[in-house]
Amino acid sequence: MRRGAMAHVRLEVPDGFEVLDDPVKAFSWTGDITSVKYHVQCTSSAPPGQVLFQATIVVGAKVMTLKSYVFVSPTAMALESEMAELSCELEMLPETFEEIPYHDLDFKELVGRGNFGDAYRAEYNGKDVVVKTIRAQHFGDTNDEIVREFRHEAAVLNMFGHHPNIVPFVGASTDLTQPLALVTEYVPDGSLESKLGGPTQLLSLGQKESILSGAAAGVLNIHEGGFVHRDIAARNCLVHRGGVKICDFGMCRRVHGSFGGSYLEEGGVGPLKYMAPESLVPPHSFSYGSDVYSFGVLMWETFSEARPFSDLSGVAAAARVLEGG
Repeated sequence: MRRGAMAHVRLEVPDGFEVLDDPVKAFSWTGDITSVKYHVQCTSSAPPGQVLFQATIVVGAKVMTLKSYVFVSPTAMALESEMAELSCELEMLPETFEEIPYHDLDFKELVGRGNFGDAYRAEYNGKDVVVKTIRAQHFGDTNDEIVREFRHEAAVLNMFGHHPNIVPFVGASTDLTQPLALVTEYVPDGSLESKLGGPTQLLSLGQKESILSGAAAGVLNIHEGGFVHRDIAARNCLVHRGGVKICDFGMCRRVHGSFGGSYLEEGGVGPLKYMAPESLVPPHSFSYGSDVYSFGVLMWETFSEARPFSDLSGVAAAARVLEGG
């Protein structure tokens, strides 16, 4: 783990227990043993005997689960002395994903179009999902190269989905006889964009700050995993139970070189009104810094409740940015 990396820990408790503070905590890894503390309360419905507490630790594309098996005495369960840890297991989750046959996806409606693919609401195994189709040519020139690169990226995105501020990943379809597709969970509460600019203010200042803080944590984890999102905007921030989850990874790509590297996109296609100056001109460089620029536009969009460059076309907005406007 990189020294200084931000780790996020989510605690899951068994039936009969409740977490009284935030179940998600974060800490910066300094190279020393680090601990986070939770305030957990036992309720009257807690069964005596062995119970499982599980913590999921996410650092970039690295995901670990810490399982603690605890024995709870049937008497005076509120006392710390009546609970004893039986065993503790730490497991590193493998970097993999579920292969989903394209014909198993039941498409319902088109929800978005883009230069890199289209998004659909669909159903898979009885659950609502979002399917993002991806244009294969963006992953290589030969079939072997396309499949290899897409499968690698799908595996990494699956690991990102364990983060509390990134939409959970379901799987991917990698059969080149069909459109390549990334499948994520469907979040019914809608995007941040849908909460902004209406006749009445739906979000308070505090709620906006909390949402942006969560979005920043999600983007930071993507960067920690060596990827750039390249499409950070209010439309790709899903509001969920007062928090936020980053979505739409159709443009997400691995950066090259050491930490602080970049990804070069031939043609420089993208969301022009959110793109940094260096991404708008050849060699169309996308980096952690260009994501930060897009995040700055997202902040402006959120607090002002207005669309960036709403009176200009994408091309005109890009020209304005390059002129220093």
